[in-house]
Amino acid sequence: MGRKTRTQFGVVSNYVFSNAQVLTWPTAPFTLLQGVTGNVWLPQACWVELNPWFADYTNVDGGATITLEFAGTTLFIPLNLPYFVTGILQRGAAGGEMATMARVKGVLSSMVNANLELHLNNGGAGNLTGGNAGNALHVRLFYSQYTLP
Repeated sequence: MGRKTRTQFGVVSNYVFSNAQVLTWPTAPFTLLQGVTGNVWLPQACWVELNPWFADYTNVDGGATITLEFAGTTLFIPLNLPYFVTGILQRGAAGGEMATMARVKGVLSSMVNANLELHLNNGGAGNLTGGNAGNALHVRLFYSQYTLP
C-alpha cells in the first residue's frame, strides 16, 4: 500500500510505480487498495502523473483506457477523457492528468471486501514498450472507506 494521508475530505494514498511496472501494466494491474472485510472503497478522484519523465511509452493502442476496477467483479470506473492515456504516457514531457469519479453502477454487495485496482486496458496491443528506466509513474488516489453496519 502506498503512503496514506488523512484529510478533512477523506484519505489520499500515494503510490510510485517503476518503469518496469509501467511496461507490464496492461497485463499486471496495480493494486491500490487491498480489500478489508466488511468495507467498501469509495474512490473520489485519481491523479496519474509521469514524473520524472525521460522517454515516452510506445505500443499504446489508440483506444487505450485507464480504469479503476473492483477486483473479482465487473464493476469499473473509467478515468478517461479523450486525451487521458496519451496525456500521461505520450506527452513528450513530465506531467499528469486528474479524473474525478462519476457514479458506479452496480450492487454494493459485490464491492464489499474487494481490492481496488488501476488498469491500463491496451486493446490488443499487449504490454507497453519504450519508456526509460528513469521514468516513474505517480498515482494519488482520493477516497473514503465505508464500513458496513
